[in-house]
Amino acid sequence: MTQVQGGTASNVIPAEARCEVDVRFFYQSEADRVDAAIRSLEPMLPGSTLEITGSINRPPMERNARMEATVAQARRIAEGIGMTLYEDSAGGASDGNFIAATGMPVLDGLGAHGAGMHAQHEHILIRSLTRRTALVAALMRDWQEF
Repeated sequence: MTQVQGGTASNVIPAEARCEVDVRFFYQSEADRVDAAIRSLEPMLPGSTLEITGSINRPPMERNARMEATVAQARRIAEGIGMTLYEDSAGGASDGNFIAATGMPVLDGLGAHGAGMHAQHEHILIRSLTRRTALVAALMRDWQEF
């Protein structure tokens, strides 16, 4: 749960409570399973009600053969300019998830290096901009359709 709200004081039973849930998935089948499990929840206290709203916000970016071929090609291009391209799975989400869900391969996370995503101390490392820009330029220059 990422947010929980309810009640007015620690010694008073709240009239209502609310929570928000953020769950990440690697596979659509897992998203469907968890969504169904959440929607099947029933209230435990007699006389209480439970309302479940919302839906899966982003489909997972599933790894498949086209994605693997895309990463391999990007690695070769990166090596050609003296860089090593690492594949990682951060568990986050981007608009690229919508594209990947159509079966189109996606290279995500090509921006500046940094830390503290979505936190007050979020920042980029300015010194990473030159190398990351060179990588994106090389990918655009040398990309071969497959």
